[in-house]
Amino acid sequence: MAPPKRKSFFKSEYSNEFQGITKSKTGDEFAHCIPCNFDISLVSTGKAAIPHHLKTEKHKKAAKAANSALAITAFMPSTSAPTNLDRPTAAAEVSIALQEIAGVPFSISIDSSNHKTIKLFPLVVRYFKPKSGISVKVVDLEALSGETSAEIYDWIMKILGRHKLDIAQLVAFCGDNVNANFGGAELAGQRNIYTKLKAHRNNLIPNFETKDLAWISLKEKKVPRAEVMSLAEQIAPELNDNELFDEITTLNETLETISDEKFGEMNAEQKWMKLFEAKLPNLLLLVSKILSIPVSNACVERVFSLCSAQWTDVRNSLKVETVKSLAQIKLNYDLTCPEMYDLLISSPKLLKMIMGENSVTIVDQQRNKRIFKSLCLIICVNIGGYYLHIAFRLFILPLFKSPITNWVGFVISAIPLIISAISNAPILYITSSKYRNAFDYTIKKLLWTSAAHPSPSNNTRKTDNKCLVFHKRTT
Repeated sequence: MAPPKRKSFFKSEYSNEFQGITKSKTGDEFAHCIPCNFDISLVSTGKAAIPHHLKTEKHKKAAKAANSALAITAFMPSTSAPTNLDRPTAAAEVSIALQEIAGVPFSISIDSSNHKTIKLFPLVVRYFKPKSGISVKVVDLEALSGETSAEIYDWIMKILGRHKLDIAQLVAFCGDNVNANFGGAELAGQRNIYTKLKAHRNNLIPNFETKDLAWISLKEKKVPRAEVMSLAEQIAPELNDNELFDEITTLNETLETISDEKFGEMNAEQKWMKLFEAKLPNLLLLVSKILSIPVSNACVERVFSLCSAQWTDVRNSLKVETVKSLAQIKLNYDLTCPEMYDLLISSPKLLKMIMGENSVTIVDQQRNKRIFKSLCLIICVNIGGYYLHIAFRLFILPLFKSPITNWVGFVISAIPLIISAISNAPILYITSSKYRNAFDYTIKKLLWTSAAHPSPSNNTRKTDNKCLVFHKRTT
């Protein structure tokens, strides 16, 4: 029996070699011809299928029609098209949501799901903070080409490194009970993600019994010292036993003073947030590790549900990067509109990257106006001072008797003024990016507004000051 033929896949260099050829959204085994709007199968003949298609009469006619037709954007340029977010921008967005994880124990959860021919892998982190409680964040969502333990492990390490998440703080790894993740029910073998992560993080929690963690719910208003100390030896051996013992004693004394009625209505997370208002660093580290352990894979399934809701019959061409951004904004930010506005205003670098190079905010507008006014004032002061000096030399000095003295004094004193008057503006423009940007922005805005937009009428509706203002992108 003849062995099956090896499938051919699209390569990025095909786009550079063949004009009008891109990767198809149908799958990796297809190339897409833009003029024909046709998917070329690469399964059988591979790269040779592309030049064969380019020689067909159908493609020649479509290419000729495309070259002779202008796109609608040539007549109606878009002023509202979203800008493309590069990797640094996306990383900056996620970094804002992950800032509070620094130095905090966390766990990671992964899973996989198919969307057509794409295999999606989300990476979700869970952690506990005494002020905000348990938080679950979507760190990344990518389409991986394979499902081997080596590929997934390399991807996990790349994402953790990209967002500066210290693997030394990793507590647990959650995933499907498949061999690639755990090596089976017995956690056997070396070629699985759990074993590879454990090589970096030896104290990774392999499993636990819920009976050993019953005290974490605080249903009994007394924490058993023996169980806590025993658990600390297993998952937090770095803790100081004596200090932990004293903190347990302090905790039990505090529990006796709390009202049963109010305390009983709280869940375990809220109870610990209340108790950690006191300084209990060793207990905080131990409880943070326990509460960061995922109780199920519901958080990952929620990501898949959100992704499926974005890919509809109408919006079936969304890229994975776009869906990932939507999922991160939806799940990572529990903010109202004013809070999100304040967050973006406090991060001007991120806001600039999101809005594009030629877009500015209201804050930028006000700053640019102040800078431009100061630049004009500097120029006027220098020129005005120069003419005042000329007037002084012409009308005051002639009253003196010695013409040679007057002429020499005039020349010598005028040279510095002339140099300062003509050099201040160019120096500021060359050396200061803020002055340069303000000057370019204001001049372009004045020219574009006077040429393309008349002054608004009195009936124009005023917009809220708390909004993001986008301007026409210059070409």
